[in-house]
Amino acid sequence: MLKHCTHYKNLQLQKAKSLPSLAHPEENFAWEEERESHGSIRVHASILRKEWEYKTFGISSETRSKELVNLVLEKYRLESHDPNLYYITMETTIGRQDPSASTSITLEDDTKPLLLQMCQPAGTVRFSLKMRKGEIGRASCRERV
Repeated sequence: MLKHCTHYKNLQLQKAKSLPSLAHPEENFAWEEERESHGSIRVHASILRKEWEYKTFGISSETRSKELVNLVLEKYRLESHDPNLYYITMETTIGRQDPSASTSITLEDDTKPLLLQMCQPAGTVRFSLKMRKGEIGRASCRERV
């Protein structure tokens, strides 16, 4: 897990500790892990279809950004597009006083977007699909089995 998320995990574990849960803390921790293993994530992909602002995907905390690119292409029925031409960015707001102040991060292929989203306050993260610059698009004909 990401180092900056350890505070989040400790906070979740502290919230869960009530009198009955102190007898079996390992059971409570397992429940928290299971609850957090899946979630939904919005991906803005206006580069694929202008009429759809975003699509929501149900993913696990183990889903990597490379897999998310494939899911987005499948949802938009663009499986013939080369997934290597695309990448995911995460835009997050900085500070509460100015909601327009934000920073954008390009996610590496093995990054787990849901874990990043869980480490941020709700509503402060926006994921987007982008096309790599300087790449030539190509389509392939793949048969579906």
